[in-house]
Amino acid sequence: RAPYQRECLKNPVTGEDEYMHSSWETAFFLECHERNYPVTKNHGIRISYTDECGIERSYIPDFYSFEDRTLYEVKGYATDRDLLKWEAAKLWCEPRGMQFAVIQQDPHAA
Repeated sequence: RAPYQRECLKNPVTGEDEYMHSSWETAFFLECHERNYPVTKNHGIRISYTDECGIERSYIPDFYSFEDRTLYEVKGYATDRDLLKWEAAKLWCEPRGMQFAVIQQDPHAA
């Protein structure tokens, strides 16, 4: 599967259409629902962070788990900016009793 295949899928938990930005996101989404682990992309969470140039930006994590209040990011590789986003996400989650996790995919896998 190409990592950049985009598609829209119906979420069995919310009943809403959810836009997957890559086939990696699609695979994660489908596996979660196969295992009865409810996740959504339509969570409305925006996390402020400061980029490498000192500009304030917003980061939207890929998925939110209803079951254990975990935010997920699905990535093939990490840039310096990604590391800033992820650190901001961890700091945002901590006082809210939430978790943040990165699901690392192999960017060279077909």
